[in-house]
Amino acid sequence: MSLLRGPCGASGRRSATRAATRCKTPYVPGTDWWCARSGPAQKCACTGGQTLSARWQRARAACHVAAGDLLFTLNEDEARAQRGLRRWLTRYQAFLFVPLVMLTLDMAFRSEGWRFTLRALHGPRRAVEALLLTLSITLWMSPYLLLGWRWLAIYIGTQWVINLYLGLVFAPNHKGMPTWATGVKLTFLERQVLNSCNVRPGAASDYFFCGLNYQIEHHLFPNMPRVNFSRARAIVRPFCAAHGLPYEDLSVVGAYRQALQALHEVGQATRNVAQA
Repeated sequence: MSLLRGPCGASGRRSATRAATRCKTPYVPGTDWWCARSGPAQKCACTGGQTLSARWQRARAACHVAAGDLLFTLNEDEARAQRGLRRWLTRYQAFLFVPLVMLTLDMAFRSEGWRFTLRALHGPRRAVEALLLTLSITLWMSPYLLLGWRWLAIYIGTQWVINLYLGLVFAPNHKGMPTWATGVKLTFLERQVLNSCNVRPGAASDYFFCGLNYQIEHHLFPNMPRVNFSRARAIVRPFCAAHGLPYEDLSVVGAYRQALQALHEVGQATRNVAQA
């Protein structure tokens, strides 16, 4: 298990497995809710509609997208049940993906952090997290005292750039990947491999995605330092091939095409309801 050793990781198989549900540090504002969502996602993966008959099949569901699932719908049954503005947004979500992510992702992260803090945390943990979230907003807004409205323009502009970058990094990870019916028994290996998509490694993709292009290895070994993901891939990929597990490994263009196609097909479900 030497691959699990590194500046950011622990050693040992047990610690790697625990990392899927272990929270990071409570002293980074808003990380509690991220850990609560991404940990169970890696442990339990996703469940889809009750009528799926195959062990896995192409479906439009995803988790581990954190705030992204506040903006987009990736389940056709959920899309059919929507009404009003929410249905309209879902119908055109493939076309609205870039502008919505760029304009709102930071607000979605912050609002979800506050919602989790107020609803899920209790006692001193809630007080500390609320204090840190408030301190974060205060520090971000403090340059306004010196720069005035110019700072607001700078802040909004930088947030839009960061939002777009994070959205493009997160998008190919799970959208369009398989889901399965509630009650289907899968091993830990199957849950992580079948629900994740890698973007083929290379100097450019490794730099741009910061290691998240090795999404399968990231889910299998969540505590592994990202510098070792390429070495783990050389072991995991042939292992999956030997055991008949689909190992999704797409080009950058192919990964984005799959993600946008999944969003479009879910949006198509709302059109079919309207035409019925």
